[in-house]
Amino acid sequence: VPIYKSGSRVQILHVGRIRIKFEDNVANGASLFVRFQGTGTKGAIRSDADTANAAALTGAIAFRGANAALGIVEISRRGV
Repeated sequence: VPIYKSGSRVQILHVGRIRIKFEDNVANGASLFVRFQGTGTKGAIRSDADTANAAALTGAIAFRGANAALGIVEISRRGV
């Protein structure tokens, strides 16, 4: 499994699974959100919208996750 450094160029994943580090406790099957501002790391994947600071990651659900540890996200966004 490749590990990318911050600022690296990566391929786009439209369908499949990817391992990431969650910002907070994410339950299996949960919808996911991406932080775009506020306290925390921009681009971090989290479990709630925190509407002023994060947006829905459409087509992605937590496959496994626990307590801000590495987890697996399933992407099912075809035709993008």
